[in-house]
Amino acid sequence: MTTDLPRQRRSDNGENPVADEKLASLNDKADTIEAGLAKATRLIAETKVELEKMAKILDKSLSGLERKSQRGK
Repeated sequence: MTTDLPRQRRSDNGENPVADEKLASLNDKADTIEAGLAKATRLIAETKVELEKMAKILDKSLSGLERKSQRGK
């Protein structure tokens, strides 16, 4: 997952090493956050698929129980 915003890798004139260091640190943190969000997005998608599978199984089970109940009446 990447943002559409370009990241600045250096200060404009390259003469401010403290600013460059802070900017690099912020960019690293942003990269870490983006990687975490991408992983979370994948996990959510996988969980959704598994929940949908479980819902189908439960639906079939409920239908079977309803048929058995109707036969018993």
